[in-house]
Amino acid sequence: MHQSFTASNKALHTWAIGGMADYWMSAIIYSFLSLVFVTSYEMNPARVGVAMMLPRLVDFVVDPMMGRFSDNLHTRWGRRRPFIVATTVLGAILVTAIWWVPQAWVNDWRGFAMLSGFSIVLYANLGVFQMAHGALGYELSDDYQQRSKVQALRAFYLGIGSLGGGYTYWLAQREIFGQGHTGEINGFRCLSVVIAVFILVFGLIPGFACRERFENINRAHVSIWKALKATLTNRPFIIVLLMRFTTVLGSSLFGALAAYVCIYSVYRGDKQWFNQVSAGWNGIAGFILGWAMVPLAAPITRWLGKRRGIILCCGLMAISALLTPFYMRPGCPYLLFAVGLAFMPVSTVLGNLLASVMPDICDLDELIHGERREGLFTAVMAFMTKLESSLCIGLGGGLLALSGFNQHLQQQPQDVLDKMRLYAFTPLIVGALGTFAVACFFPLNRKTMDDVRAKLDERYALRNV
Repeated sequence: MHQSFTASNKALHTWAIGGMADYWMSAIIYSFLSLVFVTSYEMNPARVGVAMMLPRLVDFVVDPMMGRFSDNLHTRWGRRRPFIVATTVLGAILVTAIWWVPQAWVNDWRGFAMLSGFSIVLYANLGVFQMAHGALGYELSDDYQQRSKVQALRAFYLGIGSLGGGYTYWLAQREIFGQGHTGEINGFRCLSVVIAVFILVFGLIPGFACRERFENINRAHVSIWKALKATLTNRPFIIVLLMRFTTVLGSSLFGALAAYVCIYSVYRGDKQWFNQVSAGWNGIAGFILGWAMVPLAAPITRWLGKRRGIILCCGLMAISALLTPFYMRPGCPYLLFAVGLAFMPVSTVLGNLLASVMPDICDLDELIHGERREGLFTAVMAFMTKLESSLCIGLGGGLLALSGFNQHLQQQPQDVLDKMRLYAFTPLIVGALGTFAVACFFPLNRKTMDDVRAKLDERYALRNV
């Protein structure tokens, strides 16, 4: 009979708290960077989009190589923790420095070069942190249901981060920092110092305090190309990648335009109203749901099963996408918030289930190939997600410019708003429907994973690992 392992609650929280550092580094890149450089610096949106796309040329090489390097690293501090500590410190420095692009440079090659350079380093650093932290989390449990709890804890701490993240843009607009766009930029410069402290504190805790289970398990060296080939022939992983591809493609293209649609259409140009309802209240709701998911994650997994739960949640998210044009209406922000709140638990459960199947996939890969490659799997997943997000930000900038959006106007013409809505809603709907279709082919279930774990335990016993 297989005796499952799950780390202590203290160890789980020690690891999961690193999710707050992940949140703040990610929020700077995905939530604030493009928005602030377009609306506050008033940089051309197409130029901002290109600057956000360039890092993918670097990540194409960096992410898989660093993941593979981490899988085979042997140090007195383990395989993952040195990367967590290094990227935490560098991330804290970068999120503070990025806002010091001189305003006089934004409309010439110097501003573009500086934004591009920072984006490349920011994205690469975030990818390595997510690889190391995520891979370390996969080791914390080999129980099919408890793995959902592990990922729910991380989502809980991400939710705590979102409480502050939802109000960051609002805080940056306070009069204490100055008036107009210059005041907003000064606000981000000051707030970024606080954010850097958060990143340092919550990133270094797992970096110094966590312990690893499998730091010496990979004894034979396999070239990165063979390892990558084996990773990309893992059928469940390919299906998860395709699900991520369709989800991120739709949601990121939508997200690249959603803030502008909300501000200039739903909120009729009122940034304060937007910050209070969409940003602030959503952060509070996300925190409450993250808190609720911690005790509910394992029971939900037991009740639905991961495969059935993923398919059901993807279907409900497709329904939500189809309804978006009807509830994201001009002058109806509270309707938008209410419907979004209704579907937020579905999104939370889906994210938790998709995260919790990754250690299952790593177990299956180890059974077939004899190596633990959490780092490589996590790095490939992170690279694909960042690649799509960056491409979508770039495409979103182009679509924003194509719609006729003028960053110098407080109110946009109606024909511009109509085009912005069309360009935002179409990829969201197509992506959600595609995700649901792909999810129906996901193969892993509880019985399969129990068999895999039993065979791995027999192998460990023979090797005295």
